[in-house]
Amino acid sequence: MRVRARAHAFLLAALAIGALAAPTQVWSADLTVARLFEAPDLAGDGLRSARLTPDGRRVTYLKGSADDKDRLDLWAYDIGARSHARLVDALQLQPEGERVSAEEAARRERQRTAAFKGIVDYAVSPDGRQVLIPLNGDLYLQSLGTAAPPVKLTS
Repeated sequence: MRVRARAHAFLLAALAIGALAAPTQVWSADLTVARLFEAPDLAGDGLRSARLTPDGRRVTYLKGSADDKDRLDLWAYDIGARSHARLVDALQLQPEGERVSAEEAARRERQRTAAFKGIVDYAVSPDGRQVLIPLNGDLYLQSLGTAAPPVKLTS
């Protein structure tokens, strides 16, 4: 019964997030080769790595920023409040840009995330209260449900 309720909550959240991905209307006169690769994406906002938190209250996901569709930020959809909020802006964590090691570049290539910048992976804690974010060799911990900035765990 509990599994079914969680599956139902995840489905509702996925449908709500899918509403974000509504196609953007573009006229043929505006469609150039350059426009095909610019932000916003012609298919609408894309999101990656959607995960239901263990408590079933939120769906976390990665989404391209407004000014750079390839720089991913961490977002959450609060199922109860039916609202989206950006949890972590990757540019605020690493304002000087990315420094990707050869090993990290190879890992991203294997995972098909080489074209992306910013947050490309994250893990939700078992209690659903925190998110661990690896970024450029550093680890950050973000508490869910608070406005506090992420805490850098590495030096």
